[in-house]
Amino acid sequence: MIFDEPEAGIDLWSFEKLANIFNKTKCNIVVSHQEQLIQKADYILVLNAGKVQQFDKKSKVFGVLKKQSCAKIGGSDENR
Repeated sequence: MIFDEPEAGIDLWSFEKLANIFNKTKCNIVVSHQEQLIQKADYILVLNAGKVQQFDKKSKVFGVLKKQSCAKIGGSDENR
């Protein structure tokens, strides 16, 4: 299943129910900017200007996302 920002427009109580659905199902692709959902991922793919910037296990990618904003990953030095 593919979900494109499924958390958009839902309340906090529904958000937790949504996150639990992802835990119960396998092989989901979720497009999200929400840290709570990203933390549930096994793998993270980071896009920058329509190109794959990074794709790896969450343990290798999530730390980079926490240190830098997504907008700055792979950007020019003047944007860092």
